[in-house]
Parts: sequence; C-alpha cells; structure tokens
Amino acid sequence: MPTISIVFCCALLASHTILAYSPATPSFPQGPFSRSLFLTSPPMQGSDVYILQRIIPRALDVLPVPPQVPTSGTFDNATALAVAAFQRLYFHPPTGNLDPTTAKVLLQECSDDGYKEDYAPARAYGAQYRYKVVVPVYRNRSIETTGSLFDKNGTLLLNFTAHAHGHDPNSSNPWPDYDSYGDGLSLFASDGNTPTGLMEFDLNTPEDDPKLYGPYPINRVVSGLRGIAEIVLAQSPASTHFIRSGILLHTGEWPGWVAPMRMPNSAGCIHSWPQSIDAIQQILQNRLGVVAHQNTNGAVAYPYTPQGLLSVYQVDSKK
Repeated sequence: MPTISIVFCCALLASHTILAYSPATPSFPQGPFSRSLFLTSPPMQGSDVYILQRIIPRALDVLPVPPQVPTSGTFDNATALAVAAFQRLYFHPPTGNLDPTTAKVLLQECSDDGYKEDYAPARAYGAQYRYKVVVPVYRNRSIETTGSLFDKNGTLLLNFTAHAHGHDPNSSNPWPDYDSYGDGLSLFASDGNTPTGLMEFDLNTPEDDPKLYGPYPINRVVSGLRGIAEIVLAQSPASTHFIRSGILLHTGEWPGWVAPMRMPNSAGCIHSWPQSIDAIQQILQNRLGVVAHQNTNGAVAYPYTPQGLLSVYQVDSKK
C-alpha cells in the first residue's frame, strides 16, 4: 500500500451525478460488487454499499485525516468522498464512483482483515461455549490446511484436514469442482471463500442430502463476532436479507474422491474427510456433552444457543 502523503479536498460533492471514466477492467470482480455505485436520486442502497462502507476505511487509514464513512447501506455524499479519496490514493481518476477498476483494487487491498487467532480457550468468551474449532487458511483457499478442535479449556482434541475454497465460477469442471486452483470468489460473495474472523458455531443433526453434506452431524456457523465474518454474517442496514449464511463444517460423498486426495470446492463451507467429521461429532457429543440440535436447514433466525466457536484466520496475511 502506498505510504505517500495525499492531500484530499473535502469539498462536498453536491451534484447528483459524477462523471464516470472508462475503466481498464471491463467487468466487476466476482462478488460482492456487480454494479457501479454512484451518487444519484433516489440514492443507491444495498448490501454492496454496506460492504463498501465497512471495508474502505482500512485502505484510507494512511491518510492524515481519513474521511468519515457511514455504515448506512446508502451511497451518500460521504461515501462518494471516501471512494474519491481511495482513487486518489491508488492513482485513479477521483470520480467518486465505484467502477470495476476501483472495485477490483479495493478487494485486493481490503479482503485481508488482519484477524489473528489468539488461542484463548472457548470458555474465555462465555460459559455457553463448550468447544472451539480453529482453521488456518491461505488467500488461495485451494491450499488445504490442518484445522484443530479444542475443548472449552483449550485442550487439543483432534486435528483434521480442511478445505475452505468457495465456488469458482470460471471452472469448466462439473460441480463439485475438484481441481480448481486460485483465489475463486471473494469471501464477501454469497458462495465465495470461507470468511475469516471469529464466529459462533453449533452442532446440528445431519443435512438431508448425504451426497453433498455427508451422513454425519454437521457444525453450522451462526453469527460473526470479529473480522470479516462480523461484516458478512449479518443483515446490512439497507437490506432485508443476510449477506452470507449457510456456512457449515461438513463432508460429502464425492464421486471418485478418496483420502488423501484434495477435496472439492464448496459454496463457502469448510470441507473435511468423512472420518474427520464423524470423529468431530463423536467427540462433541460423547466427550464434551454437546447437543446435536435439530438441523435448521439454513433458517436465518437460529433458534438455539450456539455451543461452540469457529476461528478462521489467514496465515499469509499482509497485516
């Protein structure tokens, strides 16, 4: 990120229309941005505006006086000023519009939240938490890693292979995708890479489709507490739906797959080997007294008190 001092004019962008320029990148990156965002009347609203407002301050904290950015989910004058400041910082014409070029650079700079795993035991976060799962990831989520299951006191109970790569829309392979490498969809996309951060986690009875989810009880992400997970696992102010939901720790009956082959990509879930998912659910129920709550099948209003935590952190973080 440039460290030069930038002088930014804070005059109000009074006009409802800001002239756009021809971007070098012809299309938007895959999620969460799929349209140009700009000042207009009535103002543009949505989860894409909310995500923009939440992440752009990270790139502007090098300025002597960073612009104040609201988190209303409405593209207003202050948001346009922040976009223009970001464009100046990265040597783009300061239109104040979120165009494809600006969106691409923004995601490159702000998709690393700098969240770090502190290895505090689950009980340090609340008496209701009986276990904690920790999964390191790389920016390139096709690189599999070793996840860990801890009891509430921080005692290591199990290590397992984890695959956190989300859907890859550029792949020509049939779903599920077995051999797609690279960044894939961003962690802000609804079916993109598993987001980083601290999340509430809970054991549910098996999903209905064992071919996609395996025959064992699964663990479900309930809410985000820290990091990017706190942004995307919530309902944005200008939207009636949650940005992301349905993130699970599960396995599947994948045609042609045998351990230790690399597992297929998901729609943002964490995949592991069948024997590992079975071992996890047995440890949780038989050793830790965790209840396998009736599967909610993705219902947003989660009816149970979460019994665990999930911590996902990026090991090749720049922050």
